[in-house]
Amino acid sequence: MKKILIISYYYPPLNDVGGLRALAFSKYLPEFGWQPYVLSVKNPDKGWCILGNSKPPDRVKVYYTWSLINLTRATGKLNGLLARIVNPFGIELNKPLVRDLLCIPDQFIGWIPLTFIKALNLIRKNNIDLIYVSCKPFSSAIIGALLKYVAKKPLVLDFRDPISPLFSRHDGCYKHLPTFQLTKRMEEIILQNTDKFIVVTKETKELYLSNFPFLNNKIHVIYNGFMEDYFSLNPGPFEKFTIVYSGNFYAEIIPPDPFFKALQLVINENNSLKDEIQFLYVGKNADWLKAMVKKYNLHDVVKVTGYVSRQKSIEYIFKSSILLLRIVPAMISTKLFEGLAAGLPILALINKGEVEQIIKTYSKAPYYIVKPDDIYGIAQAIKDAYKKWQNGELEKKKNPEYCNDFNKRNLTAKFAEILDKTCEHSNISTF
Repeated sequence: MKKILIISYYYPPLNDVGGLRALAFSKYLPEFGWQPYVLSVKNPDKGWCILGNSKPPDRVKVYYTWSLINLTRATGKLNGLLARIVNPFGIELNKPLVRDLLCIPDQFIGWIPLTFIKALNLIRKNNIDLIYVSCKPFSSAIIGALLKYVAKKPLVLDFRDPISPLFSRHDGCYKHLPTFQLTKRMEEIILQNTDKFIVVTKETKELYLSNFPFLNNKIHVIYNGFMEDYFSLNPGPFEKFTIVYSGNFYAEIIPPDPFFKALQLVINENNSLKDEIQFLYVGKNADWLKAMVKKYNLHDVVKVTGYVSRQKSIEYIFKSSILLLRIVPAMISTKLFEGLAAGLPILALINKGEVEQIIKTYSKAPYYIVKPDDIYGIAQAIKDAYKKWQNGELEKKKNPEYCNDFNKRNLTAKFAEILDKTCEHSNISTF
């Protein structure tokens, strides 16, 4: 059995959705001839992680290393101080400028030194055949590149989201800063020297190929998919018509107002619906959400669960009437894959693209695709879905073809094929 070192900052006991990919690969890889050794963080940055008590799979050897420093809190305080200094001059600082200027390539750099040393020891001690790195954070990619250079092992780099500063949503002025240029050059060198590069959407692949054409022969797409172990549930539905949303709402990237304004329009048109319709947010009751509830007078309609386990989150999806979906291009949220796996009707506030095609191809339940800023279109979709729900026509329906194509066991099989070919075409050296 070949051996793989998996480096992933996000991994159990952390509950972040970013850990699901490495978790699934480590769980299923032994079925395809690979013994995983996982290296993760012992003291995660609490500003960016959801602490939990989930367990790694039984057959996986897991090791943890300390981050020498976690910078989120410190840079946040410095950014707040800077904002107070420049405010009297009429300058509003609404970006994490201190973090973006000082943390190169990101605020997780404190994880690099001890993780590199531990990983090198694991490679030598266990005769590891291949290094796999799951990003974000990009600091993990630096660890992988250093290991490839020193240990002479093939490197497979996996970006769960587009990382390149070329695709960032910062104002154009950022692109003239030395830190931007340094990070851009760092990424280019690492990508040139990785053996295989994996992304999670076709749109992300196109983005990277348009800027780094040298990736053409080594870039692959493996979707995130869903953990089939979580989908044996069959809980009873909520009594109310329930629109569910799980995880990050991307409120700082996509304006949240259109959905909540549409929900307000529906309730105002028929005030009795406030007792029949609820919006269930599976996540933290953040300031932006409190502001939306207050602004649109939705106190009786919006319910918040707080942070819950992945399994509990999926249970809420099963119990709901329709899944609300919001997407940041070129990402595809895990909730899409979980909603399709549950056979749940979908209200997708998206533009044309890859996500639309996946929904149209695989959804057997009713779905609505509305532009993100179309308030009246969203309101009409909610009213139509509610009417169907009243009449028993908003049915859940799973698609066996989807469940086969997107379950993480079968996606891991594709991943293992890439690993096998990488080893075949690499001159693997041992210590």
